[in-house]
Amino acid sequence: MSGTWLKDYASFIDCEVISVDMDNRLCDCKAIGGDSDFDVPSVQLMPEPNDGQLIVPKIGSAVRVGITQRNEPFVVMFSEIDTEIGRASCRERV
Repeated sequence: MSGTWLKDYASFIDCEVISVDMDNRLCDCKAIGGDSDFDVPSVQLMPEPNDGQLIVPKIGSAVRVGITQRNEPFVVMFSEIDTEIGRASCRERV
């Protein structure tokens, strides 16, 4: 179809955090609200498991999960935070 090359479409789902996997920076969620009643597993807490800001939601709290056709599900909003970690690597410029 013309004009659709590399386009992506996003939708958002309100969820409850069921569990958190700190090692892989993921959480498992369950959709809430309306007629929603399905699991959303392996939701990313950060784009890549490396340097940057890691926000860990509280188990049982609400999050908003973004879902696109080209990416894995990811958290975009948090209602309660359990832990926040900032990591940065500095390289000396020559």
